[in-house]
Amino acid sequence: YKRQPLATFLEDSGYYLGVPAILIGGYLCFVGGRFPGTTLFIFSTLAVSLIQLFMLFLFVIPNFSPVWTVPIVGIVCLGMGLGMGYGAAKWPKIGVMIMGFSLGSALGFMIYYAFMESSVNSTTAKFITINGVALFTALMYIILFDYMVIITSAIFGSYGLIRGITMYTGGYVNEFTLFIASQNGDIAEVTWVMYVYWALMVLMAFGSINA
Repeated sequence: YKRQPLATFLEDSGYYLGVPAILIGGYLCFVGGRFPGTTLFIFSTLAVSLIQLFMLFLFVIPNFSPVWTVPIVGIVCLGMGLGMGYGAAKWPKIGVMIMGFSLGSALGFMIYYAFMESSVNSTTAKFITINGVALFTALMYIILFDYMVIITSAIFGSYGLIRGITMYTGGYVNEFTLFIASQNGDIAEVTWVMYVYWALMVLMAFGSINA
């Protein structure tokens, strides 16, 4: 899986991706909740763009594609993401649903691999768990709009900020490689350094929410 063009691009381009990740992560983490319109625009744009990018390189674009295809596909995905970001800023319910679906997908992924994989190891169960949690969370976000914008900004902002720093400090395996490794049941990629980074993300998120 390390030969995937997207994984190679993420590993080789950290020096250039680190600064935007730190800036956007810092904004979301520390002031995102104060400017919901701007936050919904930024979050929705990035969420839609990155999900499309990952899905294309997972299921459509061949593994033997050259690395230079990544920024080209990324620009196209960003263009579509910007359209959704504009819609999220203009119609906030769209934005909070994207937020809720994004966080719910991450929660569903963690729930499946933490509690269900050993007993129910099937694609159908994984799909139902992740999407079920994601849809439930998206609906809850509409009900608890203000609180959810603050909480999600803090969570993803702390992730982006620490992730941007790791692009210079090292020790963090890129997300695409981690996802492929999890699909193959290989947890060797997760080192103790990554657990330290994850702990810092959690602490920073809690600090931001309670600030």
